[in-house]
Amino acid sequence: MVSNKVVIFDLWQTLADSPVRPSSILGFSPNKNISQEVFLKTLFQSAIFLENKDFSLSMKEFLASVQCWDEKILRETLLLWEQMALSAYIIDGAEDLISVLRSKNYHLCLLTNIDQFGYEKFPFPEFLENFEYSFLSYREGIAKPDFRCWQTIRDHFGVEYSNMIMIGDSYSDDIKPASNLGISTIEVDGTAGYKKVYDYLKKYGKT
Repeated sequence: MVSNKVVIFDLWQTLADSPVRPSSILGFSPNKNISQEVFLKTLFQSAIFLENKDFSLSMKEFLASVQCWDEKILRETLLLWEQMALSAYIIDGAEDLISVLRSKNYHLCLLTNIDQFGYEKFPFPEFLENFEYSFLSYREGIAKPDFRCWQTIRDHFGVEYSNMIMIGDSYSDDIKPASNLGISTIEVDGTAGYKKVYDYLKKYGKT
């Protein structure tokens, strides 16, 4: 019997991670007045994550927008971005969790703010095949925490918000906006966080 529940996963710091983080770009920047919070917020709302176009051009435009662009910084940033993508790994326990959910016939969905380069260079494409539908910000032109991300997923699966479960590591981008729509949420912190998901399944996991 197929469940009518849709389990939605964030990707980064929820199912996968990398030893290299986008905030490392700040180490190249001569602009010492921009905070990490503003830098990352601007980054995730830039064309890098919201448009499907030449990556180098998108990165150049972003760096210029935060006043930390020159040719050397651009080269260093592009190299770092490649290292970040290629060094990604699946968090311990993530594959087992996905396997359990699939065995219970849940619909699985990926919802991630991601750029085209990072998605196409992700080292484990077979892992991404576990998801029936992947909402990728660069492809959709919308990024979390915009409520339209979850609205699109709801319409894709033809379910109500009450039949959706959002699992992610970010309260502001994953948990709060989903909860505001009436979606059940589970906030995880990588390796240790999966116990919350298993506990949820024990309590509510009848298909």
